[in-house]
Amino acid sequence: MKEFYVFKESGTFSDTLECLGFVAILQKIFERIDRIIKPEIIIEDKGGYFQITTDKVITEDMLLCCEYFDFIPYIANKKDKKEELEFNFIDYEKEKEIRDIAYKNKGDKNIQQPRIDFDIVRTFANIGERTGNKKVFENWRKWKNDFNILVTFLLKYYNEDFEKRKEIANKLEKISEEKKIACISSYQDINPDKGKGVNSDKANSIKLGGIKLYWLPQMLRFAGAWNCLIVKYIDKDFKTYALAPYKISFQRLNNIYNSLKPLLKPLVKEKDSIKIDILLIQLTVIELIKYDEKYNKEWSFGPINDKIAGFQFAYYKSLGNKPAVTNIGFLRLPNFVKFTSEKEGQHWIDIWNEHKEIISNIKESNSSNISMLQSYRQFISASDFEAFFEFLYGYASFIIAAYNDSKFYIKAFNLNNMEVLMASTDNYLEIIKNSGFISIAKAIRNCTIIPIIHKEKKDVIFGLNQKIKIASRTKDSLLTEIAEFVQNYNEMIMLKDYHNKAHKKYVTTEDIQEFCSLFDGNYSPKLIAGLLVAIGYAKEPTIEYANEINNQNLDGAENE
Repeated sequence: MKEFYVFKESGTFSDTLECLGFVAILQKIFERIDRIIKPEIIIEDKGGYFQITTDKVITEDMLLCCEYFDFIPYIANKKDKKEELEFNFIDYEKEKEIRDIAYKNKGDKNIQQPRIDFDIVRTFANIGERTGNKKVFENWRKWKNDFNILVTFLLKYYNEDFEKRKEIANKLEKISEEKKIACISSYQDINPDKGKGVNSDKANSIKLGGIKLYWLPQMLRFAGAWNCLIVKYIDKDFKTYALAPYKISFQRLNNIYNSLKPLLKPLVKEKDSIKIDILLIQLTVIELIKYDEKYNKEWSFGPINDKIAGFQFAYYKSLGNKPAVTNIGFLRLPNFVKFTSEKEGQHWIDIWNEHKEIISNIKESNSSNISMLQSYRQFISASDFEAFFEFLYGYASFIIAAYNDSKFYIKAFNLNNMEVLMASTDNYLEIIKNSGFISIAKAIRNCTIIPIIHKEKKDVIFGLNQKIKIASRTKDSLLTEIAEFVQNYNEMIMLKDYHNKAHKKYVTTEDIQEFCSLFDGNYSPKLIAGLLVAIGYAKEPTIEYANEINNQNLDGAENE
């Protein structure tokens, strides 16, 4: 056996948990059989099912040599008699105390920090109180003396098609009845589509109990949670994410998953629901792009969204005693991140690090910022550049207001990075390389970002981004708005030239003609306006700009 299949039944992260739970157990089986050579396990999303492929064949004879192992940690709570437990366990009360102390003493490096997987521990400790986690753990340990029988049935079950699985399940059921394997109900923490009182086979009543599920796949879902789930609490609510593989090795997926939590923790606060969505995607993209010598050929080239599809998630609303699922969705990774060399890959890392810093400095607690963050999330998750332009219209106002209040820790987008991002879409490249477009975008920069940084407020044109947005509804209105802006800009330069203070170039008639030629093509005024704000409100990485920002950065942050 070297190919296995996990069929998707729910369309939620429950399927992903089952898949990764099986793969995690499969890897442990290989480790027990051969402690030296570890096979590569590839997970591939085939649409209606996951295909798991190993580069090493495993036989029934090999499974006879497989030593017993616990497939998940046991989480002990205050009801357990810990001194009587004969196996390793996680003391939830102790871990919770460590977490609480660390939370009260934020920033103190001498304080012991909570486990990086405390979110999973907390989730399963709560399930444990309802006997779910304990049932699963005890079911597994009942096979300790016949462990080779369990793993043989497990691998056979996922090696066969849907029809043959029924025969295998019936054979396994006879043995499991003798061992008194407990039936496992659905738990919305790992079965978000199967809360209590819903999805009954017959819609003739609402039952208080959870739906009864086949114990074998449900058991795997508990194992899979330790390899892909990220749980973030948002005030009294919480949101659960599952890292969804597309075509990737289990080892690589695990490396990325384990790197996300420590990177995400310092960037978000308890109420940052939208920012968590955004930052998870940004961090995952960065980790996928990073150069890894072992996976050079496989991971350093081409689009990144054909390795990891994104994040499946469920939002749980607190209703007092128990939460309820109010939203189930999917966050995709962007499809426009492509590169053909390590240098280009590093440039993309710089771009996403910049975006990560910018998003981190936008407070979600301010209601006026929520729409802006929602637009950015739509951009990065759906690869929707129109949504990005909508975000930039708002961010242009945001950054001008911040600089006007001397909050220089708020960063403008880097011009070079913005050009690379826009050039990733072929349709945009011709526009941003147009000489007239470049001159007008530079004129916008000279009337917005640059003068306000240098505290020359009389030279700042406030609200220009909104004027361009409003004018973008039609070709004529946009051209009229740009013509008026250019006229005012040239008059300002002429006045400075008269007083020997000129340091900017005029926008020439030739520039206007070149810019107008863009409208002769198939480009919409909304696209051209969006790109004008994107490039115009980005900042050239000059030494003067860097010094200006760095000199005022700390003061601005302290005042905030």
